[in-house]
Amino acid sequence: DMSAERGGVGQNDAISNDAVMTNVACRHKEAAVAYARLAASGRRAPGPSPRLQARRVVIACPEPLLAESVERVLRHHADDLAPEGLEFRRVHDGLTCLQDIQLTRPSLLVLHSRLDRMTPGEILQAWDATHPGDSLPVLVLSSMFGRDVPQGMPGAVVMNLPFDNAELVAVVARALESERAGEA
Repeated sequence: DMSAERGGVGQNDAISNDAVMTNVACRHKEAAVAYARLAASGRRAPGPSPRLQARRVVIACPEPLLAESVERVLRHHADDLAPEGLEFRRVHDGLTCLQDIQLTRPSLLVLHSRLDRMTPGEILQAWDATHPGDSLPVLVLSSMFGRDVPQGMPGAVVMNLPFDNAELVAVVARALESERAGEA
C-alpha cells in the first residue's frame, strides 16, 4: 500500500479515497458498481489496512562477516520465523548496541560474546536497570564453548561458533515464539 509508505492517508481523506476509487472504477466495472454503492450509503472507503509490525532483530558483533552470515541465514528463513517479517540492525560494539536497544526494543538480541566497549553482561545489566521486568530474548554467540559468557545472564541462550544454520534458525524461532507469547 503506497499510501502507508508515504506516511499514511487517513480514511477521512476524501480526495485520496475518491481519486483512488475513481481510477479503479475507470478500469474495473465491478469496482465502479461497488464504489457507487459505497458512496450512496454515505460510508467512507476504508483507509489503508494496518501493517503488522516487523520483528526487529539487533545483531551486535565485532566481526562484520559473522554478523552478515547470521543475518543472511535468518533472512532466508524469515517467512517461517515471523510472518510479519524481520527487520535487521547490525552494530559492531556493545555501547552502540545498548544505545540502539534503548531507543527501540528489539524482538531478539543477538550478541557476540566478545564485544568491544561493553560486554553482553553489561548490556543486559543496563537494560534491566532501565527496563525492570522487561526481559529481552537474547542469543549469545560464543567462540569458547560458553566459557567467555559471563554468569548472571538468565534466559540467554548460548550458541557455539561456528554455528549450525538449522540450530540457529531453531533457537531464533523459539525466542521469537516466546516473545510473541509474552505480548499476548
